[in-house]
Amino acid sequence: MKANPGNLGNTDGFDTINSNNITIQNSWANVGDDCVSFKPGSTNIHVKNLTCYNSAGIAIGSLGQYEGVRDVVENITAEDVSLYGSRNGAYIKTYVGKRTYWPPQGGGGGNGYVRNVVFKNFHIENITASPVLIQQCTHWAGYNVPACADTPPTGFFSNISWSNFTGYMNEKVGTKAISWTCSPLATCEGFSFKDIDVKSSTGANGTYSCTNVVGYNSACQKTN
Repeated sequence: MKANPGNLGNTDGFDTINSNNITIQNSWANVGDDCVSFKPGSTNIHVKNLTCYNSAGIAIGSLGQYEGVRDVVENITAEDVSLYGSRNGAYIKTYVGKRTYWPPQGGGGGNGYVRNVVFKNFHIENITASPVLIQQCTHWAGYNVPACADTPPTGFFSNISWSNFTGYMNEKVGTKAISWTCSPLATCEGFSFKDIDVKSSTGANGTYSCTNVVGYNSACQKTN
């Protein structure tokens, strides 16, 4: 299947915002953006048995989009998910810390927290980025957004796990199976992963990269 992820921006499959106690199950979606996005105010959400085609993956966020606004996402489970031709796997995205122009093009300046999240039993085929990802400097190109190091996002991220991921990546990308990049001003703790077996298109094992994650070194090996 030819990957076509993200070409149709903001064509999400399922979004939750300021929502509590929702179940999404036994469903499929063929979309151009996030298959499911847990946006600010999403609590006690359960996704189970979901198949997605040509999407950007299963996302938390974006968060921190509006200056001075506190965003909260907690008690989220996404399990038994299949992604075909996806850009990402299961990931968290926050905006850079300084607002430039009107959101979402260069949004930022908010804060908040994400906690108690479980991503498990994912099968991924032909992914074009990282299956396991946290990116804390989201912005859109061409809007003169400052470097993340200059205005990093803030927030608190705890008790988030990724487990039992299988599949393979697109031949156009590298082998980075795990990419956790946390801002130096954001606390990322209680992260865990287990049985991440998403290989490159040649069958090579995926590599791991961690930045500013409590309890892990740069190669995502535990330090305590």
